[in-house]
Amino acid sequence: MSKVLRALLRGYDWFVGALAAVAAAIILLIALSVCVDVIARYAFRRPLGWPIDYSEYGLVAMTFLAMAWLVRQNGHVRIDLLLNALSDGPRRWVTALGNLVAAGICAACAHFAALTAMTQFARGSMTVSIHSAPRYVFSALIAVGLALTAIELARAAFTRSDGPR
Repeated sequence: MSKVLRALLRGYDWFVGALAAVAAAIILLIALSVCVDVIARYAFRRPLGWPIDYSEYGLVAMTFLAMAWLVRQNGHVRIDLLLNALSDGPRRWVTALGNLVAAGICAACAHFAALTAMTQFARGSMTVSIHSAPRYVFSALIAVGLALTAIELARAAFTRSDGPR
């Protein structure tokens, strides 16, 4: 493998890890904001009002930002009833095939999410809530998360048998 390709892969791996760290920070911020809102509501009778909307936005963001990292760690949900009945050789082939099919599905969904994001951007579509936000931001996050997950699933199909890298 060339030095340039190795450097690109290291950069990509760092990027996926950074997105997972952002997702973890979002979880922390959601927890803190809800706690502060509860304290403000019951101790001071002055609820903040914004934590619910932003928690909803954060749940979408953290899910799709962490997806590729979770696949890399082999932490995703997998029904392995059939896999456990197979010997090592066929298990690797079935796992690789399943990863490739899942990669194709994620790539197709990423494509449609990107098209949706572009349409929402062109229309200026906003979420329906007290604290509205541009819808395209969330569709773009979904597209990026699904695209990176497709890459990770394809890498897994060709580079590992069952364990995390």
